[in-house]
Amino acid sequence: MTTGAPLVLLVSSGQQLYREYLLSQLSGAFAVWLITDESVDWQAPYLTGTTRVAALDHAQVLAAARDVQAQRPVAGLLSWDERYIIVTADVADTLGLPGASPAGVRACRDKAASRDILRAAGLPQPDSRYCLTPDEAVTFAGRVGYPVVVKPRGMGASIGVARADSDADLRLRFQEAAASSLQGAAAFQHGALVETFLTGPEISVDGRVVAGQFEALWVARKSVGLPPHFEETGHVVDAADPLLTDPGLQDVLQRAHTAAGFQDGMTHTELKLTPAGPVIVEINGRLGGDLIPHLATLATGLRPGQLAGEVATGRADEATRTVCQSAAIAFRYPDADLTVDRVTLPELALPEDYAGQCVALAAPGAALGLPPSAFVGRAAYAVVTGPDAQTCRALSETLAQAVTVQARLSAPELAPV
Repeated sequence: MTTGAPLVLLVSSGQQLYREYLLSQLSGAFAVWLITDESVDWQAPYLTGTTRVAALDHAQVLAAARDVQAQRPVAGLLSWDERYIIVTADVADTLGLPGASPAGVRACRDKAASRDILRAAGLPQPDSRYCLTPDEAVTFAGRVGYPVVVKPRGMGASIGVARADSDADLRLRFQEAAASSLQGAAAFQHGALVETFLTGPEISVDGRVVAGQFEALWVARKSVGLPPHFEETGHVVDAADPLLTDPGLQDVLQRAHTAAGFQDGMTHTELKLTPAGPVIVEINGRLGGDLIPHLATLATGLRPGQLAGEVATGRADEATRTVCQSAAIAFRYPDADLTVDRVTLPELALPEDYAGQCVALAAPGAALGLPPSAFVGRAAYAVVTGPDAQTCRALSETLAQAVTVQARLSAPELAPV
């Protein structure tokens, strides 16, 4: 923690394996007060203080923030947890602190509303409709044609997202998406968004918005798998990615954030690079997940946790890159639904100029599932850094697949996965 630094209130720390590096970076430049509905453990060394509440709703987060304000000045309020970006924006607005604006965050969080807003701004968008029943979805698909993509209205991490190529597929995938939506915020539960399928590679762009002006900070090129679902199996960040200075992409990103009314904050925008140009899949009103910002630190030297704190406190210091290389991550998924007994990581044997790390994500006893029974069921990940992006991707994928998982299936004996 940083003594005497401006105080930032953080709403939810997120999971340690995926977010500790952000909290470490934030606390290196700011005093951090955590507002959480969970017990504090690994977070403690990074914190100036903690307020534990029964639920992270508007009333309790606002009351907690005001209690802290009564003790010392609060410079900003932020969250990188998808579940709480709306309440964070609302409370920041109530307290007069810098922020994205409640309307801007809602325009990102609600995928159906986001489509309408971007289309009205003249940005290329797939045909889409938020449908409440499978019959409504099938009728819409009959008009626009297959294939279509089915997704929950307000989930992240590609949870519940799948391709459908027929009426029968669509009915099944609709039920899966609607069921997965029940894990998320009540305002976005039930039904599903159905939209025409976009061709082309998928990327994400993390950036910061200051007074409505968007600045791209890093690009991640995404790998997906487990069809017909779109599980995110890996990402690669290249400090010298030419897309960072592509004028067409920059124009689309700025116009989209302006249309959404997003004022001050960090965003994670997913796009397809279609034959007709970049098309936005969705804007997320927070830093990216899947350790993508960690890859950005390894590839560029940028510190996303600190950058998030600066924007949340109304600052816009220059984003200085101190490294120029590539970093890739690949996730190890199981080959079937299982209960983990042991995850064994491979020995690292990498070429000169490349470095790597393998980390287990699943502890003994953890249940891992594949879509549609479960999503983001990862056993481990591998990260590789080095001078060439495609080599980093290939090496990370090789390492991830070399992870072995001993597990219990439906039969009592152990089975290698």
